[in-house]
Amino acid sequence: MAFFGYLALGSIAGSLAWVSRGRHEPSLLISALLVGAAGAVLGGELAYASGMGDLDRSLSAETAIVASASAFVALLLFDAIKEQDKLEHR
Repeated sequence: MAFFGYLALGSIAGSLAWVSRGRHEPSLLISALLVGAAGAVLGGELAYASGMGDLDRSLSAETAIVASASAFVALLLFDAIKEQDKLEHR
């Protein structure tokens, strides 16, 4: 069940990142949602594997914080790679 919580957290982080950028292109929204969700799932699973969270794999505060931070980092990396690609193609 925590997997769906991570997806939701990542999607929220992705949509907040999309809104904060000011460039409201639909393709960027989809990318932000996917990258945010992937980062949150990866971070949440790594947090659980390192011993955080409950034995029943429910979404805990600790894993939610790590998942949200991971989504944010994944989105920062995505933006950096995207900007680098733009600079190379000028």
